[in-house]
Amino acid sequence: MLNLHHLLAGLSPFGEDNLNRVFVPIDEPHGTIEATVEREAKPSLARETGS
Repeated sequence: MLNLHHLLAGLSPFGEDNLNRVFVPIDEPHGTIEATVEREAKPSLARETGS
């Protein structure tokens, strides 16, 4: 699972406002990702033998 984030770019040093239009991708982890993987039980493969 990817944990990708984008931060709002600060354009004030260039004399521009950034009204949620320019974002910078970062590769640093942030937050917690949790997942649960489940599967159905398979029927038994053991054969019944008669005595």
